[in-house]
Order: sequence, then C-alpha cells, then structure tokens
Amino acid sequence: MLQRIAFRHRLFITYSLSIVFLLILLALFFYRYSVSLFENSSIESTDTLSARMSDQLDSLFKPMDFIANDLLSDSSFKTALLVLDTLDREDVNNARFTAEAEQNIRKQLYSYSIFKNFYAVTVFNAQDDFFTSNFIEHIAVNSAEGLFTSIPWKEEAEAARGSMITTPVMTDPADPQGRREIFGRSRVVPGGERDIGIISVSYTRDVLDRLFDLPLSPDITLYAILPSGQPLYPYEGISESLQDYYFTYSNQSEEPFEKNPVTGEREYISSSTSAYTGITVLAVANRDILISPLDYTRGIILSIGVLIILFSLAYNTIATRVVIKPLRLIQERIEETEVNNLAEGEELVHENDEIVALDRSFLHLKERLAQSITREIDSRGLWLQARYDSLQSQVNPHFINNILTVIAGKAIEIGNHDIGEICDGVSRMLSYSTQTRVPYAPLSLEAEHLATYLYLMKQRLEERLEYTIDIEDAILTAHTPRIIFQPIAENSIAHGYNNTLRTMHLSVKGEVRGSAWQVTITDDGEGFSEESLKTLEQRVEQIDSSPERSVLIEGLSLGGTGLINTYARLHLFYGEALIWDVGNNREGGARITLGGPLDYEYSTVFDPSR
Repeated sequence: MLQRIAFRHRLFITYSLSIVFLLILLALFFYRYSVSLFENSSIESTDTLSARMSDQLDSLFKPMDFIANDLLSDSSFKTALLVLDTLDREDVNNARFTAEAEQNIRKQLYSYSIFKNFYAVTVFNAQDDFFTSNFIEHIAVNSAEGLFTSIPWKEEAEAARGSMITTPVMTDPADPQGRREIFGRSRVVPGGERDIGIISVSYTRDVLDRLFDLPLSPDITLYAILPSGQPLYPYEGISESLQDYYFTYSNQSEEPFEKNPVTGEREYISSSTSAYTGITVLAVANRDILISPLDYTRGIILSIGVLIILFSLAYNTIATRVVIKPLRLIQERIEETEVNNLAEGEELVHENDEIVALDRSFLHLKERLAQSITREIDSRGLWLQARYDSLQSQVNPHFINNILTVIAGKAIEIGNHDIGEICDGVSRMLSYSTQTRVPYAPLSLEAEHLATYLYLMKQRLEERLEYTIDIEDAILTAHTPRIIFQPIAENSIAHGYNNTLRTMHLSVKGEVRGSAWQVTITDDGEGFSEESLKTLEQRVEQIDSSPERSVLIEGLSLGGTGLINTYARLHLFYGEALIWDVGNNREGGARITLGGPLDYEYSTVFDPSR
C-alpha cells in the first residue's frame, strides 16, 4: 500500500512538472507570438502610412505648382514683371508703363483670390513691389521693402534655377504683424542676367497640422524632412541631433526595430521620399509603446496559467477513467478510416454529449474531406482538359502562320504591301492568342493585340469603322489575364450595330485611378438591352458567390470570348480588387469599364499545375 502511494505521488509529481513546463512554453510562445503580431502589424501600418502621407503631400503641393506655372505661362505676366524690374521709376514718362504692369499683375492674382483653400499667392521683386491674392491678411502691406533679399530660402530658390522649392513653416514675412505661420511652394522668375521676381504660393500652418493629425496609434510618430535637411513637420520640438539621425537614416540592420542612438529607444522607421518634391516622410514606430499593453497581459497570462494547472490536475484525475473508454472507440474509428470509406459511418451512441459531439465533428470532417477530394479531382480534370485543348489548338495556328508568312512574302514581291501588313497582323494575333503557357500578360501586350485587331477590322470595314486608343504609359506595365480587351471590342462591332449601316465609333481609354488602372471601352451602337444587363448581373453574382474554384477554372481558358468569360478570368486573377462596370452611355451605345491594382502580386494566381 505504501509502495502504491509512493508511486502515485511520484507519478503525480512527474505529471505536474510536465504540465507546468508545457504551460510555461505555451505562455512564452503566446507572448512572443503576440509581440510578433504587434510588430508585424505596426510595420505594415507604418509602411502604408509613410507612403500615403508622401502621396498626400504631393497632392497638396501640385495645385500650388500649377498656380505658379499658370502665372508664368502668361507672357503678359512675365512682361509686366520685367517692366517693373527694368524701367526707371524716377522718369515720369515711365509712370504709365509701370502702372499698367502693376495692374496686369494684380488682375492675374485676382483670379486666385476666390480659392479659399490657399492662404495667399504673392509676387514680389527686388524693387520692393508686392502683390498678393490675399487682400484681407495683407491689407496693410504696401510694399515688400527688403523682402526680396531677406527671405531665408532665397538662395535655395536661386540654386533651383526657376524650379519650385518647398518652404518650411515660418512667420509670414510679408505680414509685419506676424499673425500667421505659413509654408508652401516658391520659385524665382529668371529674367536674363538676374532674377526679376519671386512667386510664392502658401498655406497656413494649420493645413499641415490637419494633414498629419490622423487617428494614429500612439506608437507611431510622423516626420517630414525637406531635401535641404530642414524639418517640414514637426516644425518645432525636434533636436538637431535627432533631426540629423532621421535625415541620414539608412536601415541596414537585420532587426526591424533598431535602437535609436539619440533617444535609446527601439524604433522601426519607414521612409518614403517623393520623386516630385524630394520631401522624405518618416513614420517612426516606437516598440516600447507598441508592446506596452502586453505588460498587463503578461500578469494575467501567468495567473491564468496557474489556475489552469490546478484545474487540469484535479479534472484529469477524475475524468481520465470516464473519458478513456469512449475515446478508445473514437480512436478505433479513426484508425479504420480510409479513402474508400470516407462517406460511410454512423454516429456514436454514448451518454456523454461531448463525446457524441466529437464523434459527430469527426464524421463531418470525413464528409468535407470527401467533398474536397472530389472537387480536387474535378479541378484536375478541367485543367488537364484545358491543357489538352491548348496543345491541340497550337497545331493549326502554327501551320497557318507559315502560310501567312508565304502569302506576305508573295505580296511584297508584287508590290502589294497592304496584304503583307494584313498577313503580319493576323500572324501576330494568332501567335499571341495561342500562347497559353502563361495566362497573364502586361497591358502593353494587351493594348498591342487590341490595336492589331482593330487595324485588321479597319482594313475590312474601311470607312464604316473609326476607333481611338488612348492608354496612359503609367499602366502599361500592370498585369492582367490575356485577351480581355479584344473580345469586348469584337462584341461591340459584331452586336452593337446589327440594325444600322452607319459608321461605327469605338473608343478605348486607359488611365490611372489612385493605385489602380482602369480601361473603359465605349461605342455608339445600340447598347445593351435591359434583359441582357439583368442576365449579366445574375451571372456575375453567381461567380462572386461561388466558393468552388472549379466554377471559375474555365474562366482561365483562352477559348471563351464572352463578357462572362472575361469577368470570370478577371475575377479569378484579381478577386475582390477587380474593377468591373457594364452599362449604357447616356447618349447611346455600350460602356464597359474594367481594371485592377497597378502593383499586383500576380504570382499568387491559382496555378492548377502545381
């Protein structure tokens, strides 16, 4: 009896130590995992924030640059500045010319006085002339005496040789009362041997405050540094040593959170430098502040761990004998499970509801596994069929390409270059459409394929077809499934003009919309009927709501050319990021808009061959 009790004690101690060790490992793992989640989330949000703030600064400064360039594009404005700079003011004969020049400049600036979002558009020169669009704030300013030579950023503006520079936050130098702190964009106006004036477009400081005043996590701090090294934001409260560290920062450490030598804190710094203004936006995430909520959680985890140990020891002592028998039954059912009997099995009858629920979950798992295997077999079958069809379709096009080459050569020999160009266009279309090894391509190839098709249709229809293709260069490197534009254009020509013989007008316009590309194809034909639009909408909803990839795998094939086929392939490629809109123009004709992200990881597209 004593030996039995001693053995139970030894067994209890061994089991207790195992539980304690396991919980300590789990607690450490959970804590480290939580820290990792916090850090990764902070890194992602910090990177996104720095890039977004850089873009917002560019959007803030571009209208200001437009105003300065718009003023200088008017020859009379620059002539007026030249007159004020060169004519002798002491000569009364020049009074009329100088008055006309001043009036001309004020007239130009008056048009900008209605833009309330700008603080002021000011123009001044070395002759102490001062002009402004903000008549309210600068009502007491009659001249810019000494302003031309005293402004702190004049040397930087002169070094820029007429390019726009960003001016840091400072007291309005044109306001003797110093009521406003402003920042903005400025440039000198060259006039031959010397500069004849300065144009400055400015905002008040609160615009910058609102731009950077976002609902951020307290662990992230934003900085904006000018190309000269001066801080744009924050404009006060940052030491020179910290400013120098951030300006020269280069993250070469393998650790994402590197120790700041100035503050001693571990930080992650995301840097985004604008190619437009040269301003560097830094988003700095402080790790200590980031993980501070976990300090309280650590104590809670420790307390819960102790309670779990005590409860598990007591519960397992009582429950082991009760649970072990039905668990052995479930174990036997699992061991007997094979691929050929996944769909078989009856629920276990037992007085313990938890055991019954566990057995029921196991049966449901078998059912889902059987369904997954069936879907995988179906998908593999569809893929093999698509690959077979692809190989089969490449035989005849290869022969046709050879024949077209022969025809083109014969046409050139007899001097008919039109036939040669037509054959070359058909050959390029066949070559592009049969390249099914990679189901996606850059928009540049898609646009070229569409242009070739419309050229061939123009040769066929002659004056009955007119078309324009206007696609911005910025989106030509974006990737998309192959052959998505040409089928839409083909449908417009084939079905949009069934009841008319008038000239067909087809327009293709591609442009950047935020971080996405967008292409709109319009015609002036009969447009879609209400029934057709309703049918399209139903099919699109069916594709969106389908959880099975086997429904969409056929959309990856290059054999189908309908709108639904095009949508299915785009949906499989982009998912929720797809831009898609089908409708009619107000003035008549059909309109189809499609697009997707510019920077898209297309390597993640479903590849059935893996």
